[in-house]
Amino acid sequence: MLAETAGDLATIVRSDLDDKKSSSSDVDCLWKDDDLYRYMTSIADKLAKKTASLYRTIELDVIADEPLVELPAYVQEIRSVKLVDGGRSLDQRNANETFDGITTDYGRISATFADAFDTTGEPDCFVRDYDEGALRLVPIPTDDDTLEIQCTVTIEALFESDTVLPFTDAEEQELLLTVMKWKAYEKNDAETEDLVRADRFKKQFEDGLKEYGVALRNKRRAPGLVRCNWD
Repeated sequence: MLAETAGDLATIVRSDLDDKKSSSSDVDCLWKDDDLYRYMTSIADKLAKKTASLYRTIELDVIADEPLVELPAYVQEIRSVKLVDGGRSLDQRNANETFDGITTDYGRISATFADAFDTTGEPDCFVRDYDEGALRLVPIPTDDDTLEIQCTVTIEALFESDTVLPFTDAEEQELLLTVMKWKAYEKNDAETEDLVRADRFKKQFEDGLKEYGVALRNKRRAPGLVRCNWD
């Protein structure tokens, strides 16, 4: 049976570790709830970043005459950006990327996108590698609008007992459980530390992550064209 919440997953790992609660309190347990939820959050964050398996479409406000749009920290890879009202898709550029597009008395010259930061109009691109935690729109928007961003994401906050698990695949949950056992046995405590078991679960996780990564890439990869040779 798959876990639906972080509390469900904690119950499963306690059963596997032979550290079940006798009541709702963890006072008599070897591993405290805070430890388990910290382990769970850490590996869920790592799994989300390694596999890019969590997707979301978010909307952010664009304010006229304001070039920066604050980007939530959980956003990882940006796959597409669109101005909702303007109906325009925006390209991603790097601040130091050059383009041949500025005309002077001496003809057209190469410049970087940073040289265009002060221009105004309807944005046609965004720069992510210039301002910490924000997208910079180029040109600076002259009208309010909304950015629709399709992206991969990671964990937003520390897991609690009622947190709905973002990973609902059995293989993903098994990876979470494996790391929780690795970290639990690695805990520097006379009653809990067992580095031999910790190393075994660490290797099991690393091997499992490689296999899962291959399976995930195969699932996402578009099938190739099959050409028939009738000669």
